[in-house]
Amino acid sequence: MRNRIQALVLCFIMTLLGGCGKAEAVKTENNLLKPVKTVEVEMVTLKDSLDYIGVVGAKEYTSYGSKIPGKVTSVYVEEGDSIREGDLLFEVDDEDLLTAHESAQIQASQSVTVKHKLNEALDFAKSNYERTKSLYENGAVSKAQFDEATLKIEIAQSDFDNATNADELANVNVEKLGRDLGDTKVYA
Repeated sequence: MRNRIQALVLCFIMTLLGGCGKAEAVKTENNLLKPVKTVEVEMVTLKDSLDYIGVVGAKEYTSYGSKIPGKVTSVYVEEGDSIREGDLLFEVDDEDLLTAHESAQIQASQSVTVKHKLNEALDFAKSNYERTKSLYENGAVSKAQFDEATLKIEIAQSDFDNATNADELANVNVEKLGRDLGDTKVYA
């Protein structure tokens, strides 16, 4: 162990003695100049997007169809087009529906006229019935004439009720055909 300590002390002393002398540094032109690459700074616009090649699939697929059967007359989009809710996609032929709708409107108008006339006939039958009933109660008309007045009021009431139902049906038909006409245009 003693040999080790002596060796350490000897190394320490030699190190101190070796660093005590001053040697002058020789300055040369090569020591002062170092080669440097220079670049001129300029403004450059960078792209905010990156271009990639790939295949993109739709997140969601939706099928569209018309509620009304018929021939497609106009198509307003093509495969791959971007569509939004409310965009018109295509139209179905509405010529037959237009004709049916016009016919239903005429029928509804006529049913109102028929209903009005049958209401007048019902009012007349009621008034005739009341007059015949009063005469029958006073013995001025026969039972057969009273029964005939009763039958006429029942027939008039039945005709009026049928006309009322026909009028309601005609109006429902007009409304349905109007909705169907709206369904010939298919929107997203």
